[in-house]
Amino acid sequence: GILFISFGTQNGSCSATVVTSRNRSVILTAGHCVVQPAVEGVSPPIFASNVLFVPGYRNGARPLGTYVGTKGSASFAWAITADFTDDVGAITLAPLSGVPIEDALGSRGVSFNRPDNTYKKNKTRFQVFGYPALPSAFYDGQRLILCDSPFLGFQKIFDSPVVRCSMKEGSSGGGWVLKG
Repeated sequence: GILFISFGTQNGSCSATVVTSRNRSVILTAGHCVVQPAVEGVSPPIFASNVLFVPGYRNGARPLGTYVGTKGSASFAWAITADFTDDVGAITLAPLSGVPIEDALGSRGVSFNRPDNTYKKNKTRFQVFGYPALPSAFYDGQRLILCDSPFLGFQKIFDSPVVRCSMKEGSSGGGWVLKG
C-alpha cells in the first residue's frame, strides 16, 4: 500500500508491505520513510508524523480503509548514521474497526540476510511493488506499480540485489517479493 507521512511541514509518500508479525499490525518500509537520521551535534533523529497506510490505494480511492501508524522504528545504523545498507523501517498500525491489518488483509513473510548463493543470476525473479511518483510524469503516485525482473547481481556499494526496474521517488519501502 501507500504510506503517507510528514516531516515537519513537508508531506510525502512511500510504499510499504504488511508483514507477518506477532501483533498482526506491522508494515515494513524504508528507514528514510520513518525517520530522518540524526545530524551529529546538531539534531536527534526526527520521526515521521501523520502516518497513514492505505492498502489498495488507487487514484485517491481507499477501498480497504486507512490505517493509522502508532509507532515507528528504524535500524540504529539508519537512524543514527544514515547508513543506506540498513535503510529499513517498521511501523505498527492501529486496528481498523477493532481488526488488525493482518487479520483483515493477510501478510507476507519476510527474510533478512539471505545467503548470496540463494540468488541465481537471470533465474531468480523479483516482483517489486511500489507507488512511484517523482520525477517522472508517467508515475504520479496514484497507482500501485509492479515490476517483474530477473536478479542481475549485487550492487558493489550496498551489496543489495539489483533488478531491472526504474521505479522513482515514492516507491521506497515497497516489497521485493520472491516466488509470489
